[in-house]
Amino acid sequence: MSVAPKSRTARIAFFKSKIAPWTSGAATLKIDPADVTALNNLVTAAESERDEFIAAHSVAKSKTTSYHNVVDQMTVIGMELIDRIRATARTGGDAIYALAQLPVPNPPSPIGPPGVPSDFKVSLGGDGSVKIGWTCEQPAGAKGTTYRIYRKLGASGPFVYIAGSGGREYTDPSIPAGVTQVTYKIQGVRSTAIGGWATFNVLFGSNEAGEATASVTAGESSPKLAA
Repeated sequence: MSVAPKSRTARIAFFKSKIAPWTSGAATLKIDPADVTALNNLVTAAESERDEFIAAHSVAKSKTTSYHNVVDQMTVIGMELIDRIRATARTGGDAIYALAQLPVPNPPSPIGPPGVPSDFKVSLGGDGSVKIGWTCEQPAGAKGTTYRIYRKLGASGPFVYIAGSGGREYTDPSIPAGVTQVTYKIQGVRSTAIGGWATFNVLFGSNEAGEATASVTAGESSPKLAA
């Protein structure tokens, strides 16, 4: 969450107001006074550049780039200091935010469970392997989703876990000869959540030219599968 204002002029005022409390509280905030001094120098430079920019705007727009650059440099250092203060607050508590004159951040919104796989695709490899693929929409902010893949040989065999995949595809190299149907069950998982599962059937056959074929039919899906 960025606490710096969007307007450059407002950003100058914002970081200028932090120089005194960050200087006096540097030890407690665990930030380097030299960095605060560097920030203060950039605040002064930014004010000077802003004033020159405003005065010369009508006749010389070249100062725009210089002004923006120095404010951007100021913002980088200022936000780095804010990140360090936030790191200090994680162990020092909300009093650190009060000392730094920064707002206490809101707790992050919970991220929903992984989505349910869909839109299954299948292709046959020349070595007899079967490549399956799928799509799966994930909630905003979700990272690190992997997929558990289960397989059932034939129409009535048990589901057996065969692999995990970090992407939305998997190549199955181990279909026994003579099997005419395989059912896959796929489930998205993260370290803190488990998604629903979906199944799809792969039917094997041959075309008029005698070439092996594979087609997909939909299976059942569920919002939950026991981990």
